[in-house]
Formats: sequence, structure tokens, C-alpha cells
Amino acid sequence: MVMNSVRSLKSAEESLREQARRLLSDPAMHQEYLRLKNLNEEKDRKLKELEENAKAVNFNSSSKKGKMLMAKCKTLQEENEKIGDLYTEEMLHELEMKLALEKSEYAE
Repeated sequence: MVMNSVRSLKSAEESLREQARRLLSDPAMHQEYLRLKNLNEEKDRKLKELEENAKAVNFNSSSKKGKMLMAKCKTLQEENEKIGDLYTEEMLHELEMKLALEKSEYAE
């Protein structure tokens, strides 16, 4: 009885396997299968990317990563301020040079 059930299941499995082989050997069906497979993989990648973005948006400033992110932001802000100050000093120096040049031209 059990052996008959096993044989029956093996036969059904082989039949399904053969049917799948026939369908995938048809070029049109194979092409459609590949298209759907690629579409599914693309959707999975997009879903994963969106989930990661959602996790990135929701951070807790008291968590370890949140503290690290806040420290990095503070460091970057300080660097930006220093760069801004240097730029301003450079611009002032350039303007002073132009003014001195114009004064010397005016004096002549």
C-alpha cells in the first residue's frame, strides 16, 4: 500500500517535471519565464532598497548608530564652517589686493 503511494507520487513528480521541461523548451514560454523572473528579481531589489531607506530614515539619536551619525554631522558642520571662514578670508584678501591696486592706479 505504502509502496504503491510512493510509486504513484514518483510518477506524478516525473510527469510534472517532464511538463515543466516541455514548457521551458518552448522558446516563447522560456522567454516569458525569463522576463517574469527578471521582473520579480527587480521588484525584490527595489523592495529591499526601499526597506533599507525606510530603516535609514528612522534612527534614534540615543542609539549607538544615532550617536555616531550625530557626531559625524557635527564634525562635518565644523569643517564646513572652517572652509567657509577660509573662503571668506580669501575673498577679503582678494578684495584688499584689488583695492590696493586701484588706489595705486588712482594715486598715479
